[in-house]
Amino acid sequence: MNAIPILRIRDAERSLAWWARLGFTEEFRHQFEDGFPLYIGILRGGSVIHLSQHEGDAPGPALVYLLRPTWQP
Repeated sequence: MNAIPILRIRDAERSLAWWARLGFTEEFRHQFEDGFPLYIGILRGGSVIHLSQHEGDAPGPALVYLLRPTWQP
């Protein structure tokens, strides 16, 4: 079983830049029409997170732990 957290965002480009610093890349982007909220999937290895600008999605607050398989200094 896999779980995919959906996190509410306000600024898609700023959010993508922040997650890119952690090694995530954009997998997909969905928008019904220009001017509508974005829904974005990001990926790093086997970890998937969805970012949503939709008002009703993930009203928060939220907390996500990202764990490495082994700790390395």
